[in-house]
Amino acid sequence: MKTFFCTLALATCAAAGALAGSGPLFWTIATSAEFLKGTSDGMFVSAEGVLRPGPALANRLTSTPAQVWSVAEGSDGTLWAGTGGDGKVLRLRPGQPEEVAFDADEANIFAVAVSGNRTYAASSPDGRVYVIEGSAPARPLFDPQEKYIWALAVDGAGRLWVGAGNPAVIYRVDANGNGQPIYRPPAGHVVALARDSQNRMLAGTESPGRVYRIGSDDRPFAMLDSGLTEVRALATGADGATFAAAMTRGDDSGGGSADTPALVATITPPSPSSGTA
Repeated sequence: MKTFFCTLALATCAAAGALAGSGPLFWTIATSAEFLKGTSDGMFVSAEGVLRPGPALANRLTSTPAQVWSVAEGSDGTLWAGTGGDGKVLRLRPGQPEEVAFDADEANIFAVAVSGNRTYAASSPDGRVYVIEGSAPARPLFDPQEKYIWALAVDGAGRLWVGAGNPAVIYRVDANGNGQPIYRPPAGHVVALARDSQNRMLAGTESPGRVYRIGSDDRPFAMLDSGLTEVRALATGADGATFAAAMTRGDDSGGGSADTPALVATITPPSPSSGTA
């Protein structure tokens, strides 16, 4: 950090030397909001405004889709990406350029999931779930009544879970494409799905932004009410902790705004009692 501030001061002094009678100027950049007004190159800005070297990034795509909505990785290192605007599934094998594995009639591929030699892709709006098996062409697998399909996940038994809306519903789909509604949360959409360390399915909803856990008996349990509009993403840790990213959109365009409320919540499992009953 000292080197960073000195660089700013020296650069300012050099520029100021060209102005007669003007002295050095100093300023302080100390918060993440101030740093984010600029353009970072190879740097990571923490929530506390601390600068660190960022991870090395490389663009794997040679094409330029309007959006990439979803990414999943297979056991062989192949990346699968669902795009928006053109509704394609891109396949990126290690060391090879991408190829179009599937071009849907719908505009968006909001979710992809991989299980063994099967890759699932969900198209929207008015879409369905497709399956790609090995090198075979994609084929329809499951066609729910809901307009949007936002999330896909695979459980420990290899069964596909589907999060859809409007209204919100969670389906479980077998290998033959037979779907069963497991839970209909009181919400507009199910926008996130993830499997926890105990093979339970977690679901994040929109309107309102809540997190539900579906047990082995298919009974739902409300884990979190974020107070925001939607729980957009879920992740789990080996220690049983659940991480939920929630937000409230600042506008109707889906892009949010600078003052969009957001949070990342950590839900930790209860510690076993050390006392006796």
